[in-house]
Amino acid sequence: MLYKLSLDVKGNLDYLWAMKEREHIREILEKGHSKALRNELITYVGNSAKKMKALMHFFFHDNLQYCQRSSWSVGVIGVENHKLVAPYLEQMVKTLDNPKHDAVARNILRIFEDIDLPEDLEGHLCDKCFDYVENPKHAIALRAFGLTVLQKIARSYPELQSELVALVKEIMPMGSAAIKVRCRRVLKEFDN
Repeated sequence: MLYKLSLDVKGNLDYLWAMKEREHIREILEKGHSKALRNELITYVGNSAKKMKALMHFFFHDNLQYCQRSSWSVGVIGVENHKLVAPYLEQMVKTLDNPKHDAVARNILRIFEDIDLPEDLEGHLCDKCFDYVENPKHAIALRAFGLTVLQKIARSYPELQSELVALVKEIMPMGSAAIKVRCRRVLKEFDN
């Protein structure tokens, strides 16, 4: 009985601690959107998986402002510390189906540029990146990051390389400088 009681107390303490972390992050997010506040969040999270979980609560939140403001910090943390975002990769890929803000999608793709891609997520991620790259109405950053992620996936799937090269040749003439740079990288690697 005492053991069960101690587990209940520990569970309640964990819950209270998680609420405290969320509240602190919420306060930072509500201050505004700046590089200084982004850095404050990154420093607060540090290497803590529990604090990262609290930050991810806001990244996937229904509130547009929370999603947008937390996404920059999540993007930087994801690039610098892959292990902290690893538990959220599947949910991130699903979020690409309907991101609340371009900043969310942009930072997800930025993370996927730099990490080893889990094989079970590559198909869905590849489809989303093709959607972003093919559609000129999408933001340039989404299209550019999407190209880099597609290039990375195509290294493991040679059958995708010719499809990617064809797409790059189609979009390159009308692309921005960022798109053209990424297109040239794809062509240099895959257009034999």
